[in-house]
Amino acid sequence: MNNNNAWWWVIGAVVVAAGVALWWYFGQYVPSQQTDEPAKHAEEVEVTVVATDFKFTPNEFSVKKGEDIHLTFKNDGNMPHTFVIDGVVDSGLVAPGESKLVEFDAPATAGEYQYYCSVIGHKESGMTGTLNVE
Repeated sequence: MNNNNAWWWVIGAVVVAAGVALWWYFGQYVPSQQTDEPAKHAEEVEVTVVATDFKFTPNEFSVKKGEDIHLTFKNDGNMPHTFVIDGVVDSGLVAPGESKLVEFDAPATAGEYQYYCSVIGHKESGMTGTLNVE
């Protein structure tokens, strides 16, 4: 066996030994994330918001902190629209007559969050609404 092959065997053995040591350490000393308690899932809320030209219906709805929101965004207007809550969700453009399901988690902080259409001039024309997080 030449000297170069011997070094590869030594390096391989060290890597295997380190992996076994880490596996043993994390198995012994790091607490498991599993518990006997049933998993806690956020409530799922289904909401439909309909966009017409320069208006949302409803223009206000309420959810609880952290709820899993399944929002059907339906465009009944004559031009493309979006549903945006800054830092939370952005539906992207939805064509007239089309619908899009957007899923997001309600913010973890209670308060009022404005939703709006991000198409130029639509928000300024009053195409806004309020998400109330309780």
